[in-house]
Amino acid sequence: MRTARSYAKEAARLHADGATWGQIISTWVRERGLKPLAAARLAHGLTQQQVADKWNELWPDIDRPKTAKQISYWETGERQPSRESLNRLALLYRCSAGVLLGGEDYSHLDPSAHNGASKVQILSVAIAVVARPGEVLLVCR
Repeated sequence: MRTARSYAKEAARLHADGATWGQIISTWVRERGLKPLAAARLAHGLTQQQVADKWNELWPDIDRPKTAKQISYWETGERQPSRESLNRLALLYRCSAGVLLGGEDYSHLDPSAHNGASKVQILSVAIAVVARPGEVLLVCR
């Protein structure tokens, strides 16, 4: 059984190597069977109480402060967080709310996702790049 500390250390290493928090969380959900909210918390090395404390610091509600038990209910799926709560958790965990839902990501199917800031180009035919006279690099899809 992995410890919370080992998850946090691994996440810190992966993040330092360029992985986003969302990528780390999604990978752990897919490959390790973790629930998305638990994976997000573990990636940041937080306890449920620490999440509740951070929540109460950012969004104080004297009448209904968040508790570790409420965080636990969300993580186990016993209760579902509201849309507003999910967005607040995404802020705490530095990822998109969609990652915390644990659904499939089909954004790669959107052709516009490959334009703009991204340097990725989808190839539909073979192209040739001439690097030196007499040598050709052929790239095929």
